[in-house]
Amino acid sequence: MDKKLLRDALDLLSREQPAQLEMELDGETVREIVELLQSYPISYSRKLTVLACSMLIYSAISKHLDLSAEDDRALSRGILNGDYLFGLYHRLAADRNEWKLLVHLSLFNKRMQLALVEGQNSRQALFAFLKREIKSYLDRYSA
Repeated sequence: MDKKLLRDALDLLSREQPAQLEMELDGETVREIVELLQSYPISYSRKLTVLACSMLIYSAISKHLDLSAEDDRALSRGILNGDYLFGLYHRLAADRNEWKLLVHLSLFNKRMQLALVEGQNSRQALFAFLKREIKSYLDRYSA
């Protein structure tokens, strides 16, 4: 795995995220996304942006997966934290002029939100779907 790309993505996210909000990342998930990115002939800057945006989306959806209706305060905080991470993803992609990525993953985001409402809340399914969407984006826009 390209540890420099991962470190740079984490550094970028720490600069973009003024509030100290804990991100939910799975090491295996991140490793697979890094390996996928390394297999495409795109610039390092674009790999960095795609990785950072993927990490934000994964974390945001994970926050929404962890919601519990038992505690209103925790429920509100979880929704707000997830929505905040989605907002950061939008800002990061726009700031780095990755408009096609923004549009492509925004459609994914809506499909994931609908899946959550329908009770489809498996982290494994989430990651598989996210990875397919990133691959689809790279296949379409890496040339």
